[in-house]
Amino acid sequence: MRSEKSGNSGCFLSLVIIVGLIIGVQNIIDYFSDDKEKSETVSTYESKPHAVVEGQNGYLVGPIFIAADKDSYDEMWGYIVEENNDALARMMENGRLFAGAKGGRVTVVDFGLTTSLIEVIDTGLRGYVPTEKVKSRLE
Repeated sequence: MRSEKSGNSGCFLSLVIIVGLIIGVQNIIDYFSDDKEKSETVSTYESKPHAVVEGQNGYLVGPIFIAADKDSYDEMWGYIVEENNDALARMMENGRLFAGAKGGRVTVVDFGLTTSLIEVIDTGLRGYVPTEKVKSRLE
């Protein structure tokens, strides 16, 4: 009788080992497929333009006005909403507003949810722009 029990025990142990191996192999496969999905997600994120945060370089996504200070930024938006081009031109003449070209390289000096302080790399001029107008790359 002992030999019969030890035979069943050996069979049971073999079954446990096989099931364990199957689960282990499946976990390894899942682990590597999750990494692939994660890397595809990262790759997709990196391939699309995204917001540029403080200390990073980026590009202006369109021709845009850059305000020299926060008060000028608020004033500028009032004139834009009212389509007052004469007032915008006076702001530019007074040096409180300047133009940024599409594709212009900038560094984000101070990131904000709606407004960011940038420095134009070519000129060194600093000013405020809508945060959404600075992206990691151009489309």
